[in-house]
Amino acid sequence: MSNDPFTLDMSGSSALSSGLGLGVTAKAANDARDEDLNGPVGYDSAAQRKREFAADMGVQAHSLRMAAEGAVAAYAQVIGETWKPFDRPVEQPGHSLGRKAAEAQISAFD
Repeated sequence: MSNDPFTLDMSGSSALSSGLGLGVTAKAANDARDEDLNGPVGYDSAAQRKREFAADMGVQAHSLRMAAEGAVAAYAQVIGETWKPFDRPVEQPGHSLGRKAAEAQISAFD
């Protein structure tokens, strides 16, 4: 082995090369903790982006609910009866789409 301090032993037998391996492992293990660190200049941290996304989705969900409640109230005012969700009648109770598909596949062999 060379005594040159600028030479790396890639076989993993030197303390320097094994130290580099530990550094990479420590960095990978530390990724989750680095979530709250500030991002590059001009960008928010990953945790801040997630909080903003969650807040945006909360506002969107609330506005959709208010729009739905307004539509139900308008329906009751215009039509004169309360709104009921559409309930599709079942063609053959007990026969699901999967069962019908299975029967069609089996009938191909007849």
